[in-house]
Amino acid sequence: MTKFCRHQLRTTDVAGARAFYASVLGSGAAVDAVPLPPEVAARGAPPHWLGHLGVGDVERTADAFVARGALRLGPTRPAPGGGQTAILRDPGGAVVALTTSTDARTNAVWYVLHTSDLARASASYVEICGWQLTERIDLGPLGEYQQFAWTPGGPNAGAITDITKRPGVHPHWLIHFPVPAIAAAIAAVSASGGELITQLATPDGAQIAVCHDPQGAIFALRA
Repeated sequence: MTKFCRHQLRTTDVAGARAFYASVLGSGAAVDAVPLPPEVAARGAPPHWLGHLGVGDVERTADAFVARGALRLGPTRPAPGGGQTAILRDPGGAVVALTTSTDARTNAVWYVLHTSDLARASASYVEICGWQLTERIDLGPLGEYQQFAWTPGGPNAGAITDITKRPGVHPHWLIHFPVPAIAAAIAAVSASGGELITQLATPDGAQIAVCHDPQGAIFALRA
């Protein structure tokens, strides 16, 4: 099964970021934070969360994505905990990592791919990763919201959404972390130097808060 197995925060203030997420998610939350690579910062990339998809063969999977229009962002490198990792920009423009590392670190509960090409991105992940598209919801001016499961018949794990009608949103994977209560979590974000971008309810009744951390990385909370 191909799914996210690791989330790495690439940031300009590792200690500050760890303290922030401990205050928002709880002291027991594992936050894999590393310095934002200089070559990435030089390209103008802000601090961000990078999701790693666990795959059996990094090179073969990367080649399959490239054949569908993805772009390799550097060579394959050793992964923390063993194995290999490659980073690419997927066919819809979002950055994602592939890894064979077995050092799984994740406490996320939902994943939303914001993409500039819904049809192409959806087909790529279905074909390469074996995901199944499930319910599709029309959000009107916000475009389509295509939910997916990691495996056929499995529970929904996230959604792929069209950003072509949302000029202020760039392609990216938005990782959602669980919180017991959305109001208290939003208060913790503000008190710890973060910023609430928007708050909404999903069609299944979940409460979502999309936020920036103090260094500017975007993330979401889900209750």
